[in-house]
Amino acid sequence: MGKKILVILFIVVAFGIVLYVASSHIFGKLAGSVSALMPHLSSTTLQSGVRTIGSASPSFTRASGGEGAGNPSAGNSVTVPASSINPADIPSGYTLAQLSPFFHKIKFGTLSPGNIYSYGEISLSDSDQSTTTIDVTGWQIKSNRGDEYIPTAVNLYDPSGLTPPTDILLSNGQTLNIYSNTSHFNLRLNECIGYVQNVNPFNPALPMDCPYARQSDIASFTGLCQQYILSLGSCAFPDMNNASIPQNDYACRSYLDNLNYGGCFAKHVNDADFLSNEWRVWTGSNVIDPIHDTVLLLDRNGLLVDMRTY
Repeated sequence: MGKKILVILFIVVAFGIVLYVASSHIFGKLAGSVSALMPHLSSTTLQSGVRTIGSASPSFTRASGGEGAGNPSAGNSVTVPASSINPADIPSGYTLAQLSPFFHKIKFGTLSPGNIYSYGEISLSDSDQSTTTIDVTGWQIKSNRGDEYIPTAVNLYDPSGLTPPTDILLSNGQTLNIYSNTSHFNLRLNECIGYVQNVNPFNPALPMDCPYARQSDIASFTGLCQQYILSLGSCAFPDMNNASIPQNDYACRSYLDNLNYGGCFAKHVNDADFLSNEWRVWTGSNVIDPIHDTVLLLDRNGLLVDMRTY
């Protein structure tokens, strides 16, 4: 009998505890505490233990950097929504997820496979209308017969010749020309770069369009000296033994001694248009077919930037 009484008492106590818990809403408070600690977990995101994904459009980030010497390879991030790509522009066989955030912002220009007598050439241009720069170093050019990667280049070539190469940052209106032969180094062109061609010949030749002498700079020289200076071609080195240069016209001779890359650089490096919009690199390889090919431009993540079929 005593055992039965104990069982009945136990049942009554247990029932009382259940009623107390239910009336105190302790489970609701516990759930509220969990929600406060983990606000991103809501009833709409937890269904059968599976987290749902919202319908927001995917987006990508691009690097932006400054202009001139010592540019960083990447700067502030700018969000580029994938939804900005026109669905009609998506190439056949590709999905939106396979397109780069730089899709059609960098485009192929010249595609010349070359031959046994001449180098091949691939050109890329930045057609983006924004003010940011796009770092293309490390991007892949892939064809049916092979692939190559865009290297680094010297942005502002210093007269010392010791300027280290950096990533190639293209901005709106700039062009990158890639040649299949070799050269001394890769570089961005500038106003004075033709003087370098005289010392280290490149193929194709660097443009010979150095600044000409200003009349105001040479007006105090002898007439013979002025005539000789004005007769020199662009980026030409003077012949200091020329009879037209008076031996006692020291100002003239000092001027002529600086008709070289170093002198031109010191005088014009701060010109607003000193740096050209053209970059040149030499890879030593020819990856495109001379007859027919499909050439892809892929960013560092392997996403499609541009495609050309011929």
